[in-house]
Amino acid sequence: LPTPTVEWSGPTQEGPIVVLTEMLVDAIPLGQVLRQSKPDAKRQHLHGLARLLARLHESGICQQDLHPDNFMTHQGQLVIIDPARIRVHRSTVSHRHALSQIALLLSQFPDLELAQQEALYATYAKARNWALTAADMELIQAYSRRHTGRRMRRLLRKYQRSNTRHSCIDGPGLRGMLDHALLGTGDPLRLVQSLDRLIETGDPLKSGNTASVSRATINGIDCVIKRYHHKSLLHALRQSVRRSRPRRCWLSAHRLRALALPTPRPLGFVEILRGRLLWRGYLITEYVAGQELQDALAACGDNKAAYGRILTAVGRLIERLGAARIAHGDLKPRNFLVTPEGPVLIDLDSMRAGGSRRGFANRRQRDLARFDRASANSKAQAGLSTPKRQS
Repeated sequence: LPTPTVEWSGPTQEGPIVVLTEMLVDAIPLGQVLRQSKPDAKRQHLHGLARLLARLHESGICQQDLHPDNFMTHQGQLVIIDPARIRVHRSTVSHRHALSQIALLLSQFPDLELAQQEALYATYAKARNWALTAADMELIQAYSRRHTGRRMRRLLRKYQRSNTRHSCIDGPGLRGMLDHALLGTGDPLRLVQSLDRLIETGDPLKSGNTASVSRATINGIDCVIKRYHHKSLLHALRQSVRRSRPRRCWLSAHRLRALALPTPRPLGFVEILRGRLLWRGYLITEYVAGQELQDALAACGDNKAAYGRILTAVGRLIERLGAARIAHGDLKPRNFLVTPEGPVLIDLDSMRAGGSRRGFANRRQRDLARFDRASANSKAQAGLSTPKRQS
């Protein structure tokens, strides 16, 4: 099995055990390769990983920390690294355990179509001389949902505390999270104090009783700042006993992006407190240049091919929301921005994920019905149809 040669291992004079391995010159983490690869090249790398995983399992070896960055590409070959959580079995890895491992791998690539997932499992099964069965795929899907849920819980906890990309702000009368890119070497408190000024002097995008939205530049980054207004004492009480809207949007955006569902990059949220009451809030996201869906369709004119491509892409995004058991809560054409890279989902204030089967089915049905009604009310949406419902 391809892995760097161990040159030396043992305790140091200070006590800790050190392992020295050969240095693989020009080796690249597989995760980086996959992010930079075109679809065909990405598919080849993933199938190569499936074959290597089958070899590991046939040898009785199980990588419990299975993710692409624990493999590297070196001279056209995949190499296994970071064996800290590798476990060696007395015999080959069992069928169910292997399916769980396949599911763990697939759960990290949520943009893969079902047919692509089946093809990857077929590659693995062929390498182990297994028959490809529908029952196996059903079990893989069930395991994948479980792994995705665990991964999402870990990620959302991470995005509520300081980490390598974000700083947690928690001081008198305020709390929140800010992306390091916004701060640079600046003071978080000074940035928070400047948000109202940035909204007033920025390019206004929306102004209402509930919120004001402006486009502004922070530390060289083109941003959208949304200020949630204080409405009443009762409203403040309700927001204080549950997650605030800016915090929910922050977490929902990270959830969508972790599932490869396009939404503007969240850059921060701030909650302003009076005593223990949430008085006002801010959400900061990266600005995305695009047209609202109805405007993009109207701009197509007589170009039926372009019109159809947009509808197909939006329909696919709505289907993927359903497959991920996510209800947007305010699904309508104006909450889709059409960009050259495809549609982007915005306005996540009412988004909910998971829940009971019946509860999600009801929320999903309301989403689709709302989208139909809003589409029918816009002349620019003539011919716009709703994708089939997924529970």
